[in-house]
Amino acid sequence: MYGRALAFAASYCVGLGACYQLGYWDTLEVQVLQFVGLPDLAKLALPAALIGTGVGLIASIIGAILGSSLQPGGGGDTAIRRTFWRNYRYFAAGLLAAGVLVGAFAPEPNNWRVAGVLIGFACLWFVDCRVLARIIPHRGIRSVAWLFFVTAPFLTVSQGKQAALQIVEGRRAETIDVGRSKLPITSNPQSPVLYLGLLGDTYVLREVSTGQTIYMKRPETPLFVKARAKY
Repeated sequence: MYGRALAFAASYCVGLGACYQLGYWDTLEVQVLQFVGLPDLAKLALPAALIGTGVGLIASIIGAILGSSLQPGGGGDTAIRRTFWRNYRYFAAGLLAAGVLVGAFAPEPNNWRVAGVLIGFACLWFVDCRVLARIIPHRGIRSVAWLFFVTAPFLTVSQGKQAALQIVEGRRAETIDVGRSKLPITSNPQSPVLYLGLLGDTYVLREVSTGQTIYMKRPETPLFVKARAKY
């Protein structure tokens, strides 16, 4: 059982990488699947996708362990808590509806973050199912792990969109030294050529002056990419 769980976890992590890349390239209006398949797409940004969610998951699990060792109280077994969980399905329906509305109408990329959290809490209704209880007996850790399982795809899409928006808005982007790279493109310090990424054997660049996206097969000479900075 644990072997299957680990295999599923590994596949899930690869899926998070794909979520990050889809969020990134969709914001840049690049049809990424024309250049690479889903497995390659996921590998491109798997580390970046796992940074935020991984750190948060570890911190939350530690908090759940420490919290379980404290003395009862603080609402742990009160009439309010019992009433809340007895009627949680109504709260869950409200949270789910709110998550869908936020995801549909709120501005990007924060809509993905907020919608993910709302939908994640709505799905806590399933935390006591037998399959999850067998895999993770500790209820506190199980609740946190399930919450992150539901919210992590939303958070990684948001991270990808945030990275792309930083480039589009000129806050943080890698620029190409056109002269040293020997590219048939004109640029100047006020209108540089931006490096968006490498998809398979195709470089994806953007001209700031025209706003056009440039697709270029990997040349024999390397590209000279400057460090991330404002432009």
